[in-house]
Amino acid sequence: MKKLKNVWMFSASDMSIAHGPVVHFIELAEALHDFGHTVMAFTPGPNRYPEVVEHEQIYTKRLFSFLPRNFSFQIELLLYFMKKIKLSRPDILYVRHSSYMLLPQILGKILGVQTIVEVNGLSHTHGLILKMSWIKRKIIFLTERISFKLCTHIITVTTGLCEDLIEKYKINKNKVSVVCNGVNTKRYCKKKVSEIDYSIKMALDPEKNIIAYVGSIEKWQGFDLLISLVEQLKNIRTDFVVWIIGDGSFKRNVIEKITNKKINSFFCFWNEQDEKKAVELLSCCTIGILPVHDKRKIFHISPMKLYTYLSMSLPVVAPDIIQGAQILEKHKCGIVVPSGNINEYVKAIDNIFNNKTTCEVMGQKARSVAVEKCDWKIVADKTSLIFQKLFNNKV
Repeated sequence: MKKLKNVWMFSASDMSIAHGPVVHFIELAEALHDFGHTVMAFTPGPNRYPEVVEHEQIYTKRLFSFLPRNFSFQIELLLYFMKKIKLSRPDILYVRHSSYMLLPQILGKILGVQTIVEVNGLSHTHGLILKMSWIKRKIIFLTERISFKLCTHIITVTTGLCEDLIEKYKINKNKVSVVCNGVNTKRYCKKKVSEIDYSIKMALDPEKNIIAYVGSIEKWQGFDLLISLVEQLKNIRTDFVVWIIGDGSFKRNVIEKITNKKINSFFCFWNEQDEKKAVELLSCCTIGILPVHDKRKIFHISPMKLYTYLSMSLPVVAPDIIQGAQILEKHKCGIVVPSGNINEYVKAIDNIFNNKTTCEVMGQKARSVAVEKCDWKIVADKTSLIFQKLFNNKV
């Protein structure tokens, strides 16, 4: 397969924060580089970018701060290209879809370069869109449709998004491919007890099972369900604790709710952005949980945490609405429950805790599935096949 010498990747996400969009973009860029492509990434700064990828930071906080971040980023990106007009011609433009993001697609049309837009979410599925003004909503919907029209190909991370693009956005099905999220299985690998930091070991109770939640603490992630789940589970058994590994705007609300319900002793918060420390924390856990339960988004969600749990050899309890639920069922590395059904969540967790052998076997299968089917190198391979097809048929 041909290795491309000039893949330009664009993201308007805040690269200083280790949340899903940033991790996806960074890991994919690194995996494409390891595959053999030469990658140039254009992002706002500051960043957490790997040194192996050539990278240009566009400092959106320096100028045009009165504009939305994506507008500001694109204006400064345009100024950058005007100064660097002698940049070598790209082979492929790869754009992470976000509100108002159009400049790379326009650039692709002008240069006659194949452009891919990666879609992880659509405006009409986001609850925040309803709180925006009518004009702002219209602008977002318009730029979204223009973006999809200008690009050569669209990659989505779920079958639900693919179906929406075909049915609601009237995109030709041949223009859309599904390539799911992945995980760095070398980085996210279970540590031995001797390799874990002393401060973490001190927090361990050998008599308790640990339920892991890793990721942003936002309401849409299903924290109300998680709190209700803990309330019900504690009536059956008390030998467990939930480790929340991450941070977010809903954290204060969660702490207030669990305090008022007097179940705060069943929770432990680790405000951890460092990957190495997160790996050590997950190495101590018994199972991983995904409490998200928005039934409007059936197969619209491909949570990064699912693949992280699998890579860390954790059995997973997850709802039936997520992309990846079929992996858990097929490979018996977790339990899939009806979305929002607290009783089934409690039953699944209780069953795993009661059978240590089953838990260990599930964990082993989880790791195998992650390595064989979910590693970023597999995602890069699938993405490279799309690159090759487009490059061979370029205008």
